[in-house]
Amino acid sequence: FAASGVLDAQALLQHIDYSFNLFRDLELQTGMRLDTLDFGGGIGIDHEGKREFDITSFSKGLEALIGKHRMKDRRLIFELGRYLVADSGYFVTTINDIKESR
Repeated sequence: FAASGVLDAQALLQHIDYSFNLFRDLELQTGMRLDTLDFGGGIGIDHEGKREFDITSFSKGLEALIGKHRMKDRRLIFELGRYLVADSGYFVTTINDIKESR
């Protein structure tokens, strides 16, 4: 879970490129073939609605990185729950207590 809430597609692609390199290094160091890489979350949402993640350039960049690192035969997991449903509703709650610290 090294990246979370990222709104810059190019920054997230740099993180994925780094992760692919780390993945390959781990395979070389351990002599094991790794099948799955879970990136966790990553894609952010702007709760104020001023910025939007560029999913088109991200998709194209991700496809290029998958080819560059020969990862087409690997299981790549992105946990996109918040990104997928954030515009689907509102979170409403009541504040019952405020903890004061320092």
